[in-house]
Amino acid sequence: MDQNNRVKKTALLTMDIQVLTIKMLQDSTTLLDSLNQAIQIARSNEIPVIFVVVGFRKGYPEVSVNNKSFSTLMKNPSMQLDTEEGSRIPASVAFDPADIIVVKKRVSAFTGSDLEVVLRSLELPTLC
Repeated sequence: MDQNNRVKKTALLTMDIQVLTIKMLQDSTTLLDSLNQAIQIARSNEIPVIFVVVGFRKGYPEVSVNNKSFSTLMKNPSMQLDTEEGSRIPASVAFDPADIIVVKKRVSAFTGSDLEVVLRSLELPTLC
C-alpha cells in the first residue's frame, strides 16, 4: 500500500479529551500542545479527526450500581450530556465542527458507542 492510500485509510482518534478529564491534570499544557499539533497534521493530510468522550443521560440510566468505575458519578451531574461541562471538548483544543464526536458509556470506546459504525462507514481500518 502506498503512503497516500494509507493516509486516506487512517483516522486520528482522540480519547477522553474533555473539560472534566483535562481538569484532573496538574498541567495540561504539553498534552494539549501535542494534541493540537497532531490535529493540525491530520487535517493538513485530510485525515478525519474523531473525538471520543464519556457522557451520560440525565440521571445516569446507562450506569449500573454494580459498575465500580462509573457508579460514583451518579451523585455528580458533571458527566451528564446536558450539563455545561458534561462531555464538552475544551476551548483550548483545535476542535472543528466537521470533526466527529463519539460518546461512550463505558471505559472502552467500542462498548456502548457507535465508534465501530463510524469507522466502518468511513472505511477506516486504521487508527493512529
